[in-house]
Amino acid sequence: MARQPGVRADLDLVCRFVNTRGILADNPHAREEIDTPDTLTAWWEKQGFTDIGTADEDVTEAHVMREGLRALLAKHNDAAGPEDEGALAAMRTLAVELRLQADPDDDVAFLRPAETGTARTGLAWLLVAVTLGRADGSWPRAKVCADLNCREAFRDTTRNRSRTWCSMQVCGARAKQRTFATRHRAHPE
Repeated sequence: MARQPGVRADLDLVCRFVNTRGILADNPHAREEIDTPDTLTAWWEKQGFTDIGTADEDVTEAHVMREGLRALLAKHNDAAGPEDEGALAAMRTLAVELRLQADPDDDVAFLRPAETGTARTGLAWLLVAVTLGRADGSWPRAKVCADLNCREAFRDTTRNRSRTWCSMQVCGARAKQRTFATRHRAHPE
């Protein structure tokens, strides 16, 4: 039986999915967790979806969805990258093919994937999470790091929704160091 996310937005699932690829623009060996049908199946199983079968084309679709979601999250943090428009267009094309259905359960209507037992089921659950996040107002809290060399996804849990970096200790510190160095070069003392 597959995991059923339910009626609340699972933004953590979206962030974990986006983070299956580490960007690290200056690193040609960036981390890729989903590169074969087996690794895609294993990833879904780790998330609690136990009846999702995968094939080679499913890996490609997962990459399309992941980079499209990364582009959507970047809009929440003014962290758009040059590749984002293409990623969004590709994800929109895929999303049209992922059918969702409304299902009444305990007097609460919510969305479910129309298709079950395939990798597209998992991708459709990601769209459900986005839709529910938009409906409950939590969606803007899902962001990607403003550092274009990082773009790690995270949930902004600050009260004023002002978090910019995935980690203040790493990306935030680097950004502040760059600002300091630029200012110091412009006005040496």
